[in-house]
Amino acid sequence: MTSAQRLLGENLIVFALGVGLLVNLGVAPTFARLRQLWPVGYLIGLSVVGIVGAMLAVISIPFPPLALIVGSIASIALASRRIAHRPTAARERMQRIDRVAASVGVPVLTVAIAWATAQYSSKPLGAWDGWAIWGLKARAIAALGASSHAVLGSSAYDFSHLEYPLFLPALEALGIRAAGGYQSQLVVLQCVLVGVAGLLAIFGLLRDRVRPAVLWPFLLMIASAPTVFGQLASGYADMPMALFLARGFVAGGCWLLESQGPWLILATLFFAAAALCKDEGDLFVAAAYLGLALAARRRRIAVLLSAATTAILLVPWRIFIAVHGFSPSDFQLAKSFDPSWVGNRLDRAPTAASDLIVHAVDVHQYALLLPVGVAALAVGFAFRARPLAVYGTAFALFSTFGLLWIYVISWIPLGIYLPQTDGRTTAGVILSVAALAPLLVSEAWSNLAGGRVAD
Repeated sequence: MTSAQRLLGENLIVFALGVGLLVNLGVAPTFARLRQLWPVGYLIGLSVVGIVGAMLAVISIPFPPLALIVGSIASIALASRRIAHRPTAARERMQRIDRVAASVGVPVLTVAIAWATAQYSSKPLGAWDGWAIWGLKARAIAALGASSHAVLGSSAYDFSHLEYPLFLPALEALGIRAAGGYQSQLVVLQCVLVGVAGLLAIFGLLRDRVRPAVLWPFLLMIASAPTVFGQLASGYADMPMALFLARGFVAGGCWLLESQGPWLILATLFFAAAALCKDEGDLFVAAAYLGLALAARRRRIAVLLSAATTAILLVPWRIFIAVHGFSPSDFQLAKSFDPSWVGNRLDRAPTAASDLIVHAVDVHQYALLLPVGVAALAVGFAFRARPLAVYGTAFALFSTFGLLWIYVISWIPLGIYLPQTDGRTTAGVILSVAALAPLLVSEAWSNLAGGRVAD
């Protein structure tokens, strides 16, 4: 078997682990529900493996491949005993337009995924952060077994941002070990597979709530945005972080509508994965929880418990960076409380905002994801899908303000900082709002059809 084939085999085992967890977590208690949600299993598996791998790396324990195999078998075996075997009533037939949308969307998305996987399966890491930060750490964990002081705790590797979390390198390291050795294109392939998992997850999360005629255009729009697979192929952590965040964001939206615990469990898992992907993940996850708390009203205790669980999963990494004295090299949050520092740099905010907007609406990067997402939020407010609209709007505003504040307090000259990051930092905001858009449109359409429009 080739290295790429062994990597794909390892990812299939991760997929099986996640499918079993769908049942074991109570998200898919019946076969009918499992048939609807199985695409979400891949991202669940990646989230669990990445979180466990990152925690083991912090305490210098290698992730044993045999444990992944045993865990997957146990997950599937337990799920087969737990799943309800009673027959369920057949769903009504889809309308013709839904059948057409599905019959077009499925092959188009399949071809797009196959093309992207083939296109990047042999592409080596070429971007600086891809090989000097994430690829380097993945190779170190694969070779040394964990967060050895020889690499991840050594000042000689300060250039690799030692303060960045280890979720993505730990995930990539498991694939490298499964493939039998390091090849930089395996890091690229694993990142592309995270993109595939993200697309499958949004399909699985929304297929039972959103008509195919609404879901498939949005799904294909996300898949065809040039920057999605383009950034994944760079080996940077921004797009994987955005994909985990967006799926957690959608799960949070489903929980707002259905009030079911399993949706919040998925949101918690995906938010923790996003926060452990990259430093900015903390900002986006905090903004998502603020939006969820504003929209949830009487269920804020559940939101608080979810946020606390996410925070607990981050504790091992926080202890690790505190012990080693790592701190962000691009900015110091403490500078926010220095009036003279902030006062002399507030003029950076308009420049940064203008630059981020230009890149966010660039059709050669994000296509029409941002305008469509903003329009969906407006539709939500107009036709009383207000909890979802409040959730999405609050998240977008808090996230954007947080990003601008980082540019304000950073010591790096804006002329250097913006060109290095402006095409990547907004990915979490744009993809999350775009992923929520079909749910917003579907809910607004239901209210309109039922005559429940805005006063």
